[in-house]
Amino acid sequence: MSNPFEDLKNELKQGFLELKSELKEVKNTLQKATSNKHYTVQDISADTGLCDQTIRKFFKNGTIKGKRLGRKYVVTQDEFDRVCSDVKSLKYQRS
Repeated sequence: MSNPFEDLKNELKQGFLELKSELKEVKNTLQKATSNKHYTVQDISADTGLCDQTIRKFFKNGTIKGKRLGRKYVVTQDEFDRVCSDVKSLKYQRS
């Protein structure tokens, strides 16, 4: 006959291990979500060589996807990388 307290101890230990692994996953997800840097029109302009007004026009017509925070446009790291890689096609695109 097994000790009921040992069984309970083992169940609790297994539950804590599962909870610990889930907490690690949540922590990693939160770190990834909060570590995304946001870039402004001036940042994009400095990196691509396009003027600020052109960048704002691209925001308005949807070529560059981002958010508007108050009076500023901001983009995420992924969108910033995409814009920087597509700068030649953006620079010479006819409106």
